[in-house]
Amino acid sequence: QRLMVQGSLATSGFSSLPTSNYVNGFDAFRKILCLDGVRGLYRGFGISALTYAPSSAVWWGTYSIAHRLIWDGIGCYKCKWKKDTKTCENGRVLEPNPLCLFGVQGVSAALASGASALMTMPLDTIKTRLQVLDGEANGAGRRPTGMQTLRDLVKEGGFAACYRGLGPRWASMSMSAATMITTYELLKRLSTKHQENLA
Repeated sequence: QRLMVQGSLATSGFSSLPTSNYVNGFDAFRKILCLDGVRGLYRGFGISALTYAPSSAVWWGTYSIAHRLIWDGIGCYKCKWKKDTKTCENGRVLEPNPLCLFGVQGVSAALASGASALMTMPLDTIKTRLQVLDGEANGAGRRPTGMQTLRDLVKEGGFAACYRGLGPRWASMSMSAATMITTYELLKRLSTKHQENLA
């Protein structure tokens, strides 16, 4: 996180951004350890857990609903409107082609990522701000708290400041989630076919 925001101090105008210069990941690790001790490496751990637990729950719940609704829509189109008897049975698509399958999974993953990002973005913004703060940048070497960080964000740009970077986060989550779920579903299908062949 600190490597990603490095260099933005001069252009951002935010005094709370880190003042250290890092050469690489190892250098960042060493300087954080020297400045804040081992605790510095775990800054934002609690709020990370509070962010990722609901984020994962929302993602999987939304993915399941979106996946089912999209397939129901495809089944309705192919089986009821087009009356494709070759690939349909009881109003459901029996053997969807692989491209369609990947498309549905990708779109479902993107929708789930959007819902998850929208619901947990304020927590993620606070977490990120906590992680990139230097001890000295907060004044008198005091460690910032989640509430103090929230107050600073709201003071800077209102509650909308908690949603800064929503678009990039949605895009990032969508790409990683689409890659994860399509790989997972592919491996699951291959494993099922392998077990059926063994039987």
